[in-house]
Amino acid sequence: MGGLAKSMPWTSALFLVGAVAICGLPPLNGFVSEYLIYLGIFNGVNGGNGAAVPVMALAAPALAMVGALAVACFVKVCGITFLGTARNSETTSIHEAGWPMRLPMIALASLCAVIGLFPQLAAGLLQPAVSNWLPVPAINGQMLFSAAPLGWITALGMVLLAAGAFMAFSLLRKPRTSRHARAVTWGCGYLRPTPRMQYSSSSFAEMIVKLFRGVLHPHMKNPEVTGAVPAKTRFSSHVPETVLELAIIPLFVAADRKFNHIRKLQHGQLPLYILYIFVTLCLLLTWAV
Repeated sequence: MGGLAKSMPWTSALFLVGAVAICGLPPLNGFVSEYLIYLGIFNGVNGGNGAAVPVMALAAPALAMVGALAVACFVKVCGITFLGTARNSETTSIHEAGWPMRLPMIALASLCAVIGLFPQLAAGLLQPAVSNWLPVPAINGQMLFSAAPLGWITALGMVLLAAGAFMAFSLLRKPRTSRHARAVTWGCGYLRPTPRMQYSSSSFAEMIVKLFRGVLHPHMKNPEVTGAVPAKTRFSSHVPETVLELAIIPLFVAADRKFNHIRKLQHGQLPLYILYIFVTLCLLLTWAV
């Protein structure tokens, strides 16, 4: 795709709100949830004992790494899908979704903003679940409101919103001394840029793939360039699904190979199926007695 922000401004803006929320960035609800998780981990490490403490100590950097990877993932998704120029001619007919499809996205984005700015509202809904899971703090009078400084989160969100509003106001009030001409996205100095020169999802994630090469096991087919006038060649890369392609599928293939001889029992002859049932009933009766 690419360049969808020009033809779908509402969808791109609301998708960006959801991406910021799921990455755990302020001032949206993802930041509140991750903050509570971090707070629980730190309190558990400081006041806990036993074998679970080292595990909780490792949980904090693991959660931070997951958050960083989430940011990289959604920056790639937003950039590849909504920014740049269209990568094929089919995107010229794309238009913004109607209001029946926009309203649910607006409602979800509004909830992300409300929970992020006023987490006290969500804390009241979470308190009964926390009390049922761990009733001791509730008996001692320690509620979720006092366990986490939710008021400071509201203040931080308001400061960020004020700063963003001030920057937007300053840009809008800036006098325009020249006319703005419409043109394609800047092609880094190329006179005839094409959509093929844009970053693809593979090139966008190349640095992260190289960083986790030992886990992801990427497959690359490098072109052979020989001679003064090399022939036309092609480069391709593929990052397999580590869990699916390297663990689950080989496991099921091996199980299928091991149990392949059992398929001979399924031959479609009804008398033998009745015999299987009879033998199974006899074995169950023998085991029960």
